[in-house]
Amino acid sequence: EVVRAAGPVRLGGRRQRGVLAILLLHANRVVPVDEIANDLYGEDVPATASAQVRDHVSQLRKLLADGDRSVNGSVLQTQGPGYLLRVEPGQLDAALFERRTTDAADALGRGEPEAAADTLREALGLWRGPPLAAGRSR
Repeated sequence: EVVRAAGPVRLGGRRQRGVLAILLLHANRVVPVDEIANDLYGEDVPATASAQVRDHVSQLRKLLADGDRSVNGSVLQTQGPGYLLRVEPGQLDAALFERRTTDAADALGRGEPEAAADTLREALGLWRGPPLAAGRSR
C-alpha cells in the first residue's frame, strides 16, 4: 500500500505492484532493469521484459509524482542501468518493523519482557496482510 498526503494511491496490476515491491526491497539503491525483469518474470523472461519494466516504471512515476518535483527530483529516478526509488527514514513499514523488533530485543535484554511484548505487538500492527504474500507476478 502506498499512502500520500492526499490519501492512498491506487496502484495498477500485479506486475506494476511487483516492480514497486522490487524497488522498495532495494530502496535508495539503483536496481538494474535486467534484475527487475528477472525478479518479475523468473525463468520466463520475455524478450519485451525491459520495455515492460520501463512502462511500469513510467506509470509508477506518474502515480508517485510529487507536484513540486522535477523528474530528476522525483522519488522514482532513472539512474545508470536502472531505477532508484528514494525512501525517507520512517516511510517504509518494513524498516519500521525491523527497528521495532530490534527495540524489542533490546528491551528483552534489559529484562523488560512486557515492554518487549508491547513493542513486538506494535511492529506486527504495521502489517495489513502477510508481507510479500502474492509471490512472483505471473
